[in-house]
Amino acid sequence: MNLSELYNSLGTIAALSTFIPILICIIRIKALNLTLRALFLYLIICITVEGIGLLLLQNELGSNILYNSFTIVECGLICYIYYTLYLARRSKILTLFLYLIFLLFAALTFIAFNKFSEADTIVRTIEAAIIIVLSGAFMYKLQMDDNVKEPTKLYSYWINLSFLIYFSGVFMLFMNMDFLRKSTQTTAYIFWGLHQFLNFTTNILISIGVWKLKPKY
Repeated sequence: MNLSELYNSLGTIAALSTFIPILICIIRIKALNLTLRALFLYLIICITVEGIGLLLLQNELGSNILYNSFTIVECGLICYIYYTLYLARRSKILTLFLYLIFLLFAALTFIAFNKFSEADTIVRTIEAAIIIVLSGAFMYKLQMDDNVKEPTKLYSYWINLSFLIYFSGVFMLFMNMDFLRKSTQTTAYIFWGLHQFLNFTTNILISIGVWKLKPKY
Protein backbone atom coordinates (compact mmCIF):
# COMPACT_ATOMS: atom_id res chain seq x y z
CA MET A 1 0.00 0.00 0.00
CA ASN A 2 1.49 3.33 -1.08
CA LEU A 3 1.06 6.66 0.69
CA SER A 4 -1.83 7.75 -1.53
CA GLU A 5 -3.79 4.56 -0.85
CA LEU A 6 -3.07 4.85 2.88
CA TYR A 7 -4.34 8.44 2.88
CA ASN A 8 -7.53 7.47 1.04
CA SER A 9 -8.09 4.59 3.46
CA LEU A 10 -7.67 6.93 6.44
CA GLY A 11 -10.15 9.33 4.86
CA THR A 12 -12.73 6.58 4.41
CA ILE A 13 -12.27 5.30 7.98
CA ALA A 14 -12.50 8.83 9.39
CA ALA A 15 -15.69 9.57 7.45
CA LEU A 16 -17.34 6.27 8.39
CA SER A 17 -16.36 6.72 12.05
CA THR A 18 -18.89 9.57 12.24
CA PHE A 19 -21.59 6.91 12.18
CA ILE A 20 -20.35 5.57 15.56
CA PRO A 21 -21.42 8.57 17.70
CA ILE A 22 -24.56 8.96 15.53
CA LEU A 23 -25.54 5.36 16.28
CA ILE A 24 -24.87 5.83 20.00
CA CYS A 25 -26.96 9.02 19.97
CA ILE A 26 -29.83 7.04 18.44
CA ILE A 27 -29.44 4.31 21.09
CA ARG A 28 -29.38 6.97 23.84
CA ILE A 29 -32.00 9.19 22.15
CA LYS A 30 -34.29 9.33 25.21
CA ALA A 31 -31.41 10.47 27.40
CA LEU A 32 -30.16 13.24 25.13
CA ASN A 33 -30.34 16.66 26.75
CA LEU A 34 -30.28 20.00 24.91
CA THR A 35 -26.49 19.90 24.58
CA LEU A 36 -26.38 16.43 23.08
CA ARG A 37 -29.34 17.07 20.78
CA ALA A 38 -27.34 19.95 19.32
CA LEU A 39 -24.34 17.62 19.06
CA PHE A 40 -26.49 14.98 17.33
CA LEU A 41 -27.63 17.58 14.79
CA TYR A 42 -24.00 18.60 14.28
CA LEU A 43 -22.98 15.00 13.55
CA ILE A 44 -25.85 14.54 11.08
CA ILE A 45 -24.79 17.71 9.26
CA CYS A 46 -21.13 16.54 9.26
CA ILE A 47 -21.92 13.22 7.59
CA THR A 48 -24.30 14.91 5.14
CA VAL A 49 -21.63 17.43 4.13
CA GLU A 50 -19.11 14.58 3.71
CA GLY A 51 -21.53 12.83 1.36
CA ILE A 52 -22.29 15.94 -0.68
CA GLY A 53 -18.57 16.75 -0.74
CA LEU A 54 -17.87 13.41 -2.44
CA LEU A 55 -20.48 14.21 -5.11
CA LEU A 56 -18.84 17.60 -5.68
CA LEU A 57 -15.31 16.21 -5.77
CA GLN A 58 -14.77 17.40 -9.35
CA ASN A 59 -16.63 20.68 -8.79
CA GLU A 60 -14.24 23.08 -7.05
CA LEU A 61 -16.69 25.99 -6.94
CA GLY A 62 -19.47 23.88 -5.45
CA SER A 63 -17.09 22.31 -2.92
CA ASN A 64 -15.81 25.69 -1.76
CA ILE A 65 -19.34 27.05 -1.26
CA LEU A 66 -20.37 23.87 0.56
CA TYR A 67 -17.46 23.85 3.02
CA ASN A 68 -17.53 27.61 3.61
CA SER A 69 -21.23 27.36 4.45
CA PHE A 70 -20.51 24.40 6.73
CA THR A 71 -17.83 26.37 8.62
CA ILE A 72 -20.40 29.01 9.60
CA VAL A 73 -22.97 26.41 10.68
CA GLU A 74 -20.35 24.32 12.48
CA CYS A 75 -19.06 27.22 14.55
CA GLY A 76 -22.61 28.26 15.42
CA LEU A 77 -23.60 24.79 16.61
CA ILE A 78 -20.44 24.26 18.65
CA CYS A 79 -20.78 27.70 20.26
CA TYR A 80 -24.37 26.78 21.10
CA ILE A 81 -23.15 23.53 22.68
CA TYR A 82 -20.81 25.53 24.92
CA TYR A 83 -23.56 28.04 25.63
CA THR A 84 -25.62 25.17 27.09
CA LEU A 85 -22.64 23.66 28.94
CA TYR A 86 -21.61 26.87 30.67
CA LEU A 87 -23.81 27.77 33.64
CA ALA A 88 -22.36 31.15 34.56
CA ARG A 89 -23.99 34.13 32.84
CA ARG A 90 -20.58 35.70 32.14
CA SER A 91 -19.43 32.57 30.33
CA LYS A 92 -22.59 32.47 28.24
CA ILE A 93 -22.13 36.12 27.25
CA LEU A 94 -18.48 35.42 26.32
CA THR A 95 -19.59 32.51 24.12
CA LEU A 96 -22.09 34.71 22.28
CA PHE A 97 -19.50 37.47 21.94
CA LEU A 98 -16.94 35.12 20.41
CA TYR A 99 -19.47 33.83 17.90
CA LEU A 100 -20.38 37.38 16.91
CA ILE A 101 -16.68 38.09 16.33
CA PHE A 102 -16.52 34.97 14.16
CA LEU A 103 -19.57 36.09 12.15
CA LEU A 104 -17.97 39.50 11.64
CA PHE A 105 -14.77 37.98 10.23
CA ALA A 106 -16.79 35.53 8.12
CA ALA A 107 -18.90 38.37 6.70
CA LEU A 108 -15.79 40.43 5.89
CA THR A 109 -14.05 37.49 4.23
CA PHE A 110 -16.96 35.92 2.36
CA ILE A 111 -19.05 38.99 1.53
CA ALA A 112 -16.93 42.15 1.70
CA PHE A 113 -13.94 40.52 0.00
CA ASN A 114 -16.13 38.26 -2.16
CA LYS A 115 -14.31 35.03 -1.22
CA PHE A 116 -17.30 32.80 -0.49
CA SER A 117 -16.63 30.73 -3.61
CA GLU A 118 -12.90 30.38 -2.88
CA ALA A 119 -11.08 27.82 -0.75
CA ASP A 120 -10.85 29.26 2.76
CA THR A 121 -8.28 28.98 5.52
CA ILE A 122 -8.70 32.34 7.29
CA VAL A 123 -12.25 31.85 8.60
CA ARG A 124 -11.56 28.23 9.59
CA THR A 125 -8.44 29.31 11.48
CA ILE A 126 -10.47 31.91 13.40
CA GLU A 127 -13.16 29.30 14.08
CA ALA A 128 -10.54 26.90 15.44
CA ALA A 129 -9.02 29.61 17.67
CA ILE A 130 -12.44 30.48 19.15
CA ILE A 131 -13.28 26.85 19.89
CA ILE A 132 -9.84 26.31 21.44
CA VAL A 133 -10.57 29.21 23.80
CA LEU A 134 -14.01 27.82 24.71
CA SER A 135 -12.83 24.24 25.16
CA GLY A 136 -9.66 25.25 27.02
CA ALA A 137 -11.65 27.43 29.42
CA PHE A 138 -14.18 24.64 29.98
CA MET A 139 -11.41 22.12 30.68
CA TYR A 140 -9.87 24.53 33.19
CA LYS A 141 -13.28 25.00 34.82
CA LEU A 142 -13.72 21.25 35.24
CA GLN A 143 -10.25 20.85 36.74
CA MET A 144 -10.73 23.71 39.20
CA ASP A 145 -14.29 22.87 40.27
CA ASP A 146 -14.18 21.32 43.75
CA ASN A 147 -17.59 19.74 43.14
CA VAL A 148 -16.21 17.69 40.25
CA LYS A 149 -14.25 14.82 41.79
CA GLU A 150 -13.91 12.64 38.69
CA PRO A 151 -14.34 14.71 35.52
CA THR A 152 -13.82 11.67 33.28
CA LYS A 153 -17.20 10.36 34.45
CA LEU A 154 -18.93 13.39 32.93
CA TYR A 155 -20.13 13.25 29.33
CA SER A 156 -19.18 16.91 28.95
CA TYR A 157 -15.52 16.11 29.70
CA TRP A 158 -15.24 13.81 26.68
CA ILE A 159 -17.20 16.06 24.34
CA ASN A 160 -15.03 19.00 25.34
CA LEU A 161 -11.82 16.97 25.03
CA SER A 162 -12.77 15.92 21.50
CA PHE A 163 -13.24 19.55 20.41
CA LEU A 164 -10.06 20.68 22.15
CA ILE A 165 -7.91 18.03 20.46
CA TYR A 166 -9.48 18.34 17.01
CA PHE A 167 -9.48 22.10 16.71
CA SER A 168 -5.99 22.43 18.19
CA GLY A 169 -4.80 20.17 15.39
CA VAL A 170 -6.85 22.01 12.77
CA PHE A 171 -5.49 25.35 13.99
CA MET A 172 -1.89 24.20 13.56
CA LEU A 173 -2.73 22.73 10.16
CA PHE A 174 -4.23 25.92 8.76
CA MET A 175 -1.54 28.10 10.32
CA ASN A 176 0.95 26.14 8.20
CA MET A 177 -1.13 26.16 5.01
CA ASP A 178 1.43 28.25 3.08
CA PHE A 179 4.08 25.66 3.95
CA LEU A 180 1.79 22.83 2.81
CA ARG A 181 1.09 24.51 -0.52
CA LYS A 182 4.83 24.63 -1.22
CA SER A 183 5.63 21.20 0.21
CA THR A 184 5.97 17.90 -1.58
CA GLN A 185 2.98 15.63 -2.12
CA THR A 186 4.38 13.21 0.46
CA THR A 187 4.47 15.93 3.13
CA ALA A 188 0.95 17.03 2.23
CA TYR A 189 -0.33 13.45 2.54
CA ILE A 190 1.27 13.15 5.98
CA PHE A 191 -0.24 16.40 7.28
CA TRP A 192 -3.70 15.78 5.85
CA GLY A 193 -3.48 12.18 7.05
CA LEU A 194 -2.97 13.61 10.53
CA HIS A 195 -6.19 15.58 10.01
CA GLN A 196 -8.04 12.37 9.16
CA PHE A 197 -6.63 10.74 12.28
CA LEU A 198 -7.82 13.70 14.37
CA ASN A 199 -11.26 13.33 12.81
CA PHE A 200 -11.38 9.66 13.76
CA THR A 201 -10.13 10.36 17.31
CA THR A 202 -12.75 13.08 17.74
CA ASN A 203 -15.57 10.72 16.78
CA ILE A 204 -14.35 8.08 19.24
CA LEU A 205 -14.13 10.61 22.10
CA ILE A 206 -17.61 11.95 21.30
CA SER A 207 -18.90 8.37 21.30
CA ILE A 208 -17.45 7.79 24.77
CA GLY A 209 -19.05 11.01 25.98
CA VAL A 210 -22.52 10.18 24.69
CA TRP A 211 -22.26 6.67 26.09
CA LYS A 212 -21.47 8.13 29.53
CA LEU A 213 -24.96 9.64 29.62
CA LYS A 214 -27.29 7.24 31.38
CA PRO A 215 -30.55 6.47 29.54
CA LYS A 216 -33.86 7.55 31.05
CA TYR A 217 -36.53 4.93 31.62
